[in-house]
Amino acid sequence: MDMQYLKFHGTAMELAENEFAASFTEDVEQSLVKNIYEEYLRDGSPKTTAKWLRTKLKNIFRYVDTPPIWIEKSFHPIWPFLDGNPMIFIKQFSVPDNEFCAQNLSAGTILYVFGGRRKNEHGFEMIYRVMEQEPGL
Repeated sequence: MDMQYLKFHGTAMELAENEFAASFTEDVEQSLVKNIYEEYLRDGSPKTTAKWLRTKLKNIFRYVDTPPIWIEKSFHPIWPFLDGNPMIFIKQFSVPDNEFCAQNLSAGTILYVFGGRRKNEHGFEMIYRVMEQEPGL
């Protein structure tokens, strides 16, 4: 067991969640974290690991205007991945709290929209994912 990697991984997870409202939850194979760690080693294992990681994570967990503001306090953010990379956060919004939404949707639910491009035979396709949270949880 590589203790340096485990410490690095823990620091990356903590910084992603606390400073970028992000997570590596969908990096099931840990391939992204391993790639970042290998780059860290190639850079000579800088002593200021957190500072080095902040710079990397800022370029990995990207957003259009502002990062997501997760409302469920007991919830660890689940930043969606596409083909091993974090998707781009586009926007969050609340489903209106009106009679129509109360009867047909989930009024007051906060939706988080993420997007990413995937190459295909025609160039690329856009993939969107929506995460949701309920106020008060």
